[in-house]
Amino acid sequence: STVLSVTAMEPPEPVAVELGVTQGWSRATPAGAQAAGGFMVIENPTLVADRLTAASSPRAASVEIHEMADVNGVMTMRPIQNLDIPATGQVSLQPGGLHLMFMGVTAPFVAGETVPVTLTFQNAGVIETALEVRPLEGAAAAPATATAPAGEAAAHGDHSDHGAPSAPPAN
Repeated sequence: STVLSVTAMEPPEPVAVELGVTQGWSRATPAGAQAAGGFMVIENPTLVADRLTAASSPRAASVEIHEMADVNGVMTMRPIQNLDIPATGQVSLQPGGLHLMFMGVTAPFVAGETVPVTLTFQNAGVIETALEVRPLEGAAAAPATATAPAGEAAAHGDHSDHGAPSAPPAN
């Protein structure tokens, strides 16, 4: 007697797309600011293109994908629905170009903190990331160690006693 073995063909698995999100940052915002920009690099090392379809953050009422363009010599900014991430490529979100726009910011972005962001992709699904908040450009952003040798800034004091009368010497 002959035994015949039949194996059913399984449907192909969905292609796993693993994206990398790096160099995430935003700028500190002044008190009362209702909007902030978000910047990062989205890398797609796979052979399958993907698409950023949504973004959100607990720090804003909404997060939109925006692009800036030069239209007849005037820089314009507009929301876009999706952002294509090419296969084996990357997309940089940066000032003056593609970026995330935090609308209805719930509290100022403060230099040194991080802002959580949820990115939703067509294939890769949900990716949680955080943006480092950098000081506003032109602000006194250098840490004390940039102007004083290590340890000296703390030992040097806060200068609050300048101009105060001297205490009599202790006997």
